Amino acid sequence: MSRLSEIFSNNPKCFVPFVTAGHPDLEATERIVLELVEAGSHIVEIGIPFSDPIADGPVIQTSSFRALRHGYGIRTTWNWFGDCGTGSTPASCS
Repeated sequence: MSRLSEIFSNNPKCFVPFVTAGHPDLEATERIVLELVEAGSHIVEIGIPFSDPIADGPVIQTSSFRALRHGYGIRTTWNWFGDCGTGSTPASCS
């Protein structure tokens, strides 16, 4: 059984917050993710900032545009994500 399947089967209600990588910067993103895990998140979804987030709502669009303006994108997100240690809470990139 995959880790995600196990989490969903053991928790009828899961807390899965979304955070845009690089908003407001990667250091803050890391602190936010760690705080969410500490607060009991089952999974943390980390959004990769991109220039045409039309399927997302205005809040995620704004955070994505701000991250891009600060120079964060796919490469910096993957590098940062790869540098993160493996913890007890899974993270997924979207």
